[in-house]
Amino acid sequence: LTYYTQSSGGFFERYLLSNILDPVKRDNFPKGTVMRYRLTSNDTVEESLTLPNEPEPDVELPVINPNFKGRKNCMLWAVQWHAEGRSYASTALVKRNICTGERVTVYKEGIYVSEHRFIPRPDAEAEDDGALVGLVFNGHTKKSTVQVLDGRTLEQLASAPLDIKVPFPVHTTWFE
Repeated sequence: LTYYTQSSGGFFERYLLSNILDPVKRDNFPKGTVMRYRLTSNDTVEESLTLPNEPEPDVELPVINPNFKGRKNCMLWAVQWHAEGRSYASTALVKRNICTGERVTVYKEGIYVSEHRFIPRPDAEAEDDGALVGLVFNGHTKKSTVQVLDGRTLEQLASAPLDIKVPFPVHTTWFE
């Protein structure tokens, strides 16, 4: 899950309008990361930083392959703020393999990604064999689209324009 330090005030403090409108506060707010919590058979909890090579990854909205819930898994996909060290609203879609260190990042200036969902390919054995479906807002054209990406490479497979502007970052739910 996404993790903020207790002293930062966390997720809700970060997204207060007063903090978002102040570039100094907004860009210097402690960044979120992803932690894994594992319940063990002896009633203890193991805590581990899932992205140790990214000390301030600023990752939100992580998802995994739903077929791997409750099982050993390595892959996660998420939205990264401050992509490539840029400003707050520079968002990227990222794939991270926390077992091998593989990293895929898709960032395009003026393109704002929202939460994506992973849909596994039927009968797939590989954890990243499937597609990601999510909303994207194009700041240049002021239009929104639904995009479908390959789960392995994050290459676009399909895109469908929407007749309405959907502000980012909107949470999404997709049904198979």
